[in-house]
Amino acid sequence: MTTEISRMPAVETLSERQLRGADCVFCGLAVSREEVRDLGQRKRRVFGLQVSWFPRAHPRCAEGGGS
Repeated sequence: MTTEISRMPAVETLSERQLRGADCVFCGLAVSREEVRDLGQRKRRVFGLQVSWFPRAHPRCAEGGGS
């Protein structure tokens, strides 16, 4: 399930695991296939190149918007 979240943590504060969707972008803990919310592909310009990142979150974190 893909969930649109308007308020995301700053990309610069995320770990490599959070950027590739292995860990929750909000709490930083590992996400499992059984319990995950796909937050949709995000794009960002870095050094003049368009790069994609794939944030995911635990359902409880996504519903709370990370609060």
